[in-house]
Amino acid sequence: MKNKLHDISEKKIKGDRIGIFFGTVSPLHQGHYSEIVRAKRENDGCVVIVSGYTGDRGENAGMNLTQRGRSTREIFSEDDNVSVSYVNEDHIPAMPHGWEPWLDLVLTEVKKLTVNPNAKYVWYTGEKEYQEKLNELRPQDEVVLVDRQILPISGTAIRENPLKHWNYILPPFRKYFSKNYLVIGSPSTGKTSLIRDLGRRFNAPFTYEAARTYEPLFNVRDNELLVQDLLGMGLAQFELNRSAIREMGNPGLVFFDTDISTTEVYTQMYAAADYESVRQTFEIHAKRQKFEKIFVIPPITEYVDDGFRDMTTANDDERWEMHNAFMAIIKKYGWEDKVVLLDEPSYMGRYNQACDVVCSMLDSHK
Repeated sequence: MKNKLHDISEKKIKGDRIGIFFGTVSPLHQGHYSEIVRAKRENDGCVVIVSGYTGDRGENAGMNLTQRGRSTREIFSEDDNVSVSYVNEDHIPAMPHGWEPWLDLVLTEVKKLTVNPNAKYVWYTGEKEYQEKLNELRPQDEVVLVDRQILPISGTAIRENPLKHWNYILPPFRKYFSKNYLVIGSPSTGKTSLIRDLGRRFNAPFTYEAARTYEPLFNVRDNELLVQDLLGMGLAQFELNRSAIREMGNPGLVFFDTDISTTEVYTQMYAAADYESVRQTFEIHAKRQKFEKIFVIPPITEYVDDGFRDMTTANDDERWEMHNAFMAIIKKYGWEDKVVLLDEPSYMGRYNQACDVVCSMLDSHK
């Protein structure tokens, strides 16, 4: 997928009439988007204000105020008629007692993002009580009450069942709700085949192991890897997995062939003397990951020489040592409740185990 640059400048809206849309946008969905389109077309442009506070319903769903602001800005990056900002309500009274200081914060941002200081403001809201309060506090402005039954979807419904309402979620917000499945295991346990088969079975994006492209690209073998190579592979894996989540084709379900914590284990085992120098980088990235489940394949398979693997790790003792190291890293990051052990002796048995877990999750979101 081609990387895209986003306009992060504070676009100033010109004109005499400015639409104002505000909300927690947890997440921003098609109903919100329709309101914003209306606000920008009925006026000379629209300022979108993302509002929230520490521990609000958006943050509890995994997207804090700054993240929501950034994701909203991404949506309108190429739209010259929409500018986005956000206000932090941490230091004002909670609603309904904080209306006046909240308005001060909002209008400060609106003035930053508009050219004409005397422009007329037109507020858009779907809440009758908000309309009444704005009419009381800003009688000089217009307030438009939007009929939300035209597109009946809510942030609450999405947060409660994101997969059921997946198509209503604007793409930059989907990453907060994606169900991500990680597959890990010592070498030659069938991870790559399983990931590919699961991805195709569920019509979902899946990633490959970054090491398989990193080593040929940099002309390095397993036994030649330095700590900088291991860190490079770990970061590459992190980006591969993140890109898969962001794919437009993500239906709410993604499969990962290892992750950055997997590479952390390899670093602990094979570059122990240098591990401390890169530990914090591994930890920062590993803690950013969210998994629905972690499929762990124990070393119960025959070790196959595929021409890529280092055959010095083929003995059972070393494979079990690595398996135990994977379980330790899972415990380190508090992921024990995510683990599903795929321990059926046959490949089909393990495949069916994984399919049953995913199907159960999908059935619960119908």
